[in-house]
Amino acid sequence: MNMKMANRIAAIACLVMLSLAGQVSASTSASDSLESKPVRSIEFPNGICTMDINRCGAASICGCPEGYEYDARLGQCLVKDVYQVTEVEPYHQMVKSSCSIQVPDQAICTRDINPAGYPSACGCGEFGEYDARIGQCILKLDQ
Repeated sequence: MNMKMANRIAAIACLVMLSLAGQVSASTSASDSLESKPVRSIEFPNGICTMDINRCGAASICGCPEGYEYDARLGQCLVKDVYQVTEVEPYHQMVKSSCSIQVPDQAICTRDINPAGYPSACGCGEFGEYDARIGQCILKLDQ
């Protein structure tokens, strides 16, 4: 076996070990990750984002922390399940996007307050759809 082949085998072995370690840590902490630290309704992307800019001024795709999903209309990661939220912060009310607006004063909303601090449902009319994780109306983008 020559030195070049030995280096390749060593590199492959390292990659296999790293991927196995990643799978083990992901499988053991996947259920605990949202419970181990405060869960907010919105987080900044923490992964790689595409270099394009959509009509809302954000990347079309971005990586998010575990338990969150990227919303290209906001350029933010939103918690997948609003009932996982354990911490409400005032800056959540300040989500700024050209594709979202505060719920209009005349909108009809439910009286309940979800864990994120917003009504679970509101009418947004023709503007878009209500997102209870951020308490705003978000424009529907053509898919």
